Amino acid sequence: MRTGYLLNTVSAQGSVHDFSLFKRTLKHWHCRPYVIVDKGYEGIQRLTDKALIPFKKPKGRPLAPEQTHFNREVNRRRIPIEHAFAALKTFKILSTRYRNRRQRLMLRFNLIVGFYNRELINK
Repeated sequence: MRTGYLLNTVSAQGSVHDFSLFKRTLKHWHCRPYVIVDKGYEGIQRLTDKALIPFKKPKGRPLAPEQTHFNREVNRRRIPIEHAFAALKTFKILSTRYRNRRQRLMLRFNLIVGFYNRELINK
């Protein structure tokens, strides 16, 4: 079951990591929502205390049982997010190189996000 809507807030020219964009735009947010991220966002706890990030397994040792349980809960909440990325990839805007006019990229991306949100509303 899909929950939540997609919202596109910022873009950058060229190849920029999501975490860099997050750090750049965090100071402009009026409210501080909870963010659910994957292990690639290590260090996000220094920026916001409202972040759910799974634990990484230490080298040569297993995770503690409570850390494994926490990781399962975080990843369970990330499933709708991954489904949204998969839906955007069906439009090929995230999965291939964008070869049209750069000025229209965000317009097209926002249109696709609108289609996705409308699909959620009508289900």
